[in-house]
Amino acid sequence: AVDHFIKQQFIPTASLEHIAHSPLAMAKLLQQPGVDLNKTDTKGKNLFDQFFNFSFYSNKDDKLASFKLLVDKFIEEKQLTFDLVKKILRSPFSEGQIYILKKNIFQDLTEKQQLECFQELYSSAFSKHNIPLLIEQGFNLNTKNEQGNTLLIEAIIAGDKRKILDLLTWGAELPENYDLVNNKGTETNFGTFLANL
Repeated sequence: AVDHFIKQQFIPTASLEHIAHSPLAMAKLLQQPGVDLNKTDTKGKNLFDQFFNFSFYSNKDDKLASFKLLVDKFIEEKQLTFDLVKKILRSPFSEGQIYILKKNIFQDLTEKQQLECFQELYSSAFSKHNIPLLIEQGFNLNTKNEQGNTLLIEAIIAGDKRKILDLLTWGAELPENYDLVNNKGTETNFGTFLANL
């Protein structure tokens, strides 16, 4: 499988799957000098895509071990792009999300990128439970977006009671003197506001 990866322009899908799910094959591949880790199979899928492909389900521990080797190599080579981080966060591979969230890469992201990471995690039933880990890594729930709104204000504007409650549970705060109904100071009781949603 590793020889196929190195020598062929397009890798057989079975070889790609084997490397992605075998820590030994992954370690062997990563020892090769100058290997292009972004190579794809004939369907345009690369190694990371194989981690998120649940049609090929190997031993979970082996899969995670291979994933860790690959992520560490991408970080070491400074090739871990923001698009790849988002792809990992939106995937159903929860163990991979936890690993990437613990790699302390978030201090290098802009506030806008951090907000995008939150949205990727929140939008998926597979990953929403990992948001407290994102917060532990330094994400500020009260960060304002380009319109000057926090996540909590956006949820209030949208009338998304579930998201409002989630954000409050995770520690989001309403800006001081924020008008809950029409920005004119007519509603100050948050409990009443939530009851009326």
